[in-house]
Amino acid sequence: MKQQIMRKIRILIKPYYLFIAPAIIYILLVTLYPVVYGFLLSLTNIKYNRKGGSFIGIANYIQLIKWDLLPVVLVNSFIFTVGVVGISVILGLCVALALNRIQTARTAIRTLLMSPWVLPTVLVGLIFRMMFDSSKMGIINSIILLLGFKQIRWFASPMLAMMVIILSFSWKGVAFASVFLLAALQTVDEELYEQGKIDGTSPWQSLRYITLPLIRPQLTIVLILLTVGTLNEVDIIMSVTSGGPGRATETLAMTIYREAFTFYNASFGAAISMFLLLLNLLLTVFYFFILRQRGQLTID
Repeated sequence: MKQQIMRKIRILIKPYYLFIAPAIIYILLVTLYPVVYGFLLSLTNIKYNRKGGSFIGIANYIQLIKWDLLPVVLVNSFIFTVGVVGISVILGLCVALALNRIQTARTAIRTLLMSPWVLPTVLVGLIFRMMFDSSKMGIINSIILLLGFKQIRWFASPMLAMMVIILSFSWKGVAFASVFLLAALQTVDEELYEQGKIDGTSPWQSLRYITLPLIRPQLTIVLILLTVGTLNEVDIIMSVTSGGPGRATETLAMTIYREAFTFYNASFGAAISMFLLLLNLLLTVFYFFILRQRGQLTID
């Protein structure tokens, strides 16, 4: 009897394999194959500007650990990621809370709000590059001159250059976070707020004890998606500062591009990409761990 039931289940499930097969093949081609190829490449000394190459084992990883610029790049990546994620989540939550009280034209406002996120990242970077241009052509410097102050060379200072690229990507991040969190806020029962008013809770207490606990899963997802996306961002840095001045705004993702396509050191670039992949995996594990600890996710 059990065998007959299992046979019927296989007959019912079997056609679905045909439907999911293209998706599985696509995932294997665009994720698993590049990862395996990148790992194998990191074990060689292949360079794009010369023929041939040989197996050298973990020599590239040893070189990466001993690399003098690794601490600088890691610190830059940390500052850039924390700055973008912090600004995007805080401002995104504030915008979402404000829009949640608007009843008219909510769909139009949401569409307009999402427009920065759908714009090409390179275009956003070029816009901010022009805005903060050190000459009088830059909008920001023009405003500063009108106010009677001296113009600022934004991209000559490591701190100011980092601030510009953080603001550049945060403009997109705020749009993403606000739309995502607005959808989460609309699932919160309004009766909870009404009950809170009856009990004498302040707006801050309502936010802390009602809103944030109920949207914690969505808020955590936004945090992780923005963190991983920012950690792997290249376009903004390339189009705004190109990692300068010097290497003051160069992140791990930018280093991979520079080592592989500027210095033609494909194997060392692949080793750095494996290191970045490890950081992404650790963040993903941390994400699942946090949700499970909070009781928002069960893994059987």
